[in-house]
Amino acid sequence: MNKKKKDKNTDVSHMHDAEKTVFIEMLFEKINCLEEKIERLRAKNKFLEDNASKNSNNSHKPPSTDNKGKKGKPRKTTSSRTKSGKKPGGQDGHKGSHLKMSARPDEVITLPVTHCGHCHKNLKRSQADIEKRQMFEIPEPKMWITEYQSESKCCPNCNKTTKALYPEDITNKTQYGPRARTLMVYMNQYQFIPFKRVSEFFQSVYHHTVSAGTIVNAVRYLDNRIINVEKQIMDFIIQSKINHADESGANINGDKYWMHTVGNMQSTHFGMHKKRGRKATEAIGILPGYNGTLVHDHWKSYFTYTDCQHALCNAHHIRELRFLHEQQGIKWANKISDLLLEINRKKLKWIENGKDAFSARLLRKYNLKYDDILRKAKREQAIRGTIDSKNLLKRLLNYKDETLLFMNDFLVPFTNNLSEQDLRMPKIKQKISGCYRSLAGAYRFCRIRSMTSTAKKNGKNIFNTIELCFSKIISLDDLLVCT
Repeated sequence: MNKKKKDKNTDVSHMHDAEKTVFIEMLFEKINCLEEKIERLRAKNKFLEDNASKNSNNSHKPPSTDNKGKKGKPRKTTSSRTKSGKKPGGQDGHKGSHLKMSARPDEVITLPVTHCGHCHKNLKRSQADIEKRQMFEIPEPKMWITEYQSESKCCPNCNKTTKALYPEDITNKTQYGPRARTLMVYMNQYQFIPFKRVSEFFQSVYHHTVSAGTIVNAVRYLDNRIINVEKQIMDFIIQSKINHADESGANINGDKYWMHTVGNMQSTHFGMHKKRGRKATEAIGILPGYNGTLVHDHWKSYFTYTDCQHALCNAHHIRELRFLHEQQGIKWANKISDLLLEINRKKLKWIENGKDAFSARLLRKYNLKYDDILRKAKREQAIRGTIDSKNLLKRLLNYKDETLLFMNDFLVPFTNNLSEQDLRMPKIKQKISGCYRSLAGAYRFCRIRSMTSTAKKNGKNIFNTIELCFSKIISLDDLLVCT
């Protein structure tokens, strides 16, 4: 039946020549339409395949968006680092580490020898050789309660009553001391343990019930005491020669906000805003007055600040170039990637040798090589380029100075990894908690995180730093390395 129907549809023997011509033209038109449709579907399929191939190793996508591999397991990541040729683990000649004995133990228990273990002779008066072993243990946790009793006495001479004054920090009938409140804040704001689980910790370890409201009050109290420190951190960053900037999305009770960070090797500032662009950076107030070098990942809003010099993150470039080479077969991508990595390796070697700048000859060599690769890239782009390669090539051409600033100024880093590392912990907090419950809570987190991140960069003990904040109004000098 189908064969007869097909024969009937394709049989043109009954047509006149004019009808056959019209029929053939209709067929050609239909074929052209189908070819255009196939081409559109092929381009769409290629676009979807490229997007599916993008991950945190070859694009700007964060690790949380990486696609899963077989059986739902995460795909194996690849590193930009080259192989060192060394075997994994400890290297030959490497001294192992172990728990070192303390010179001042808290308790000494002597194990005496009173009689010979063989003939049972009394050895109490014999001289002994001492062998030492130490066990490191945590004392049994206990909530230490101190009661202050204020005396009142009536003077028999003037008949007036005098009452003993309480210490300045004893203001309530019952209250938690600075170390207890430090532990609450440390666990919640620095270790990102939710309020309920912090309360469970106190109940399990100290057999003492601490409400979530008490923990919130401790966080709020600390936040109010470090407002001036936040301002000092911002002023310190504005005066810095090199700063890193980045931003990341934040969920505040279901609403999309942006966490912005600006920092350097010694300090960090976090700010929260509804916007991602210039409105946010203007409201935070660091970048408008900055005139040093700003390292970032090419977010356009940063380029609106013309008083400062800009340096682009080459880690982002390397990831995008890897995608172009591996997924789209763009040859120039691998060449420019190798060049950037070669320049950085050479720079690190020169720094190890005590040099602070490349020679004019070496700079000229690298500049010519960079230009030559991109000149050939234009020809390849005209033949087999893609939208992705076009955009990246345009950026590398138009922002050559910003891309190679790390080469021309040894103080400028190769990547913007510092800011990405600064944002990593706040992202972990979001993964644990899901979101910030309120905008006020997000602001408090940013201020406290600015303080703890700055302290950590300067080698300070975070617990002791938070405890110091409860004991006095600190300044930025308390967070920086003593010189």
